Amino acid sequence: MRITTLIVLTLTLCILNSGCNSEPSVDSDSNSAFSTSELSDPAVGNSPSPTEMSAEDQYNRGLQYEKGEGVPHDHEEAIKWYRKAAGRGHASSQNWLGLMYLRGNAVAQDYKEAVKWFRLAAEQGYAEAQYLFGVMYCNV
Repeated sequence: MRITTLIVLTLTLCILNSGCNSEPSVDSDSNSAFSTSELSDPAVGNSPSPTEMSAEDQYNRGLQYEKGEGVPHDHEEAIKWYRKAAGRGHASSQNWLGLMYLRGNAVAQDYKEAVKWFRLAAEQGYAEAQYLFGVMYCNV
């Protein structure tokens, strides 16, 4: 019975989410994850201080490090930036933190911590986090 419920829930969430894609989406109106604001190159050192950055800019900086775009690929640095934005209520950052804990990228794999971050993003209506939270809730 539990397996059937899980399958039905997963399929329902996939349909509602328009696919079973576990990677957070990037703005569809652009090819770049960083189109919402112009960020200076952090490697050059001419970027604004973290306190001057919006939560969206902090999230985008995390994506730069996560994907190695314009900076060295660095999961630990990505987590630092995601935490800053997530602490300010940024749903995409909360979702990415959930994925980092789910996969064990630069942090110890921790399903409870992943569920915590997915829940916070899901409560804001973030569809991918709602899906992942539902899957995790059924499996944890």
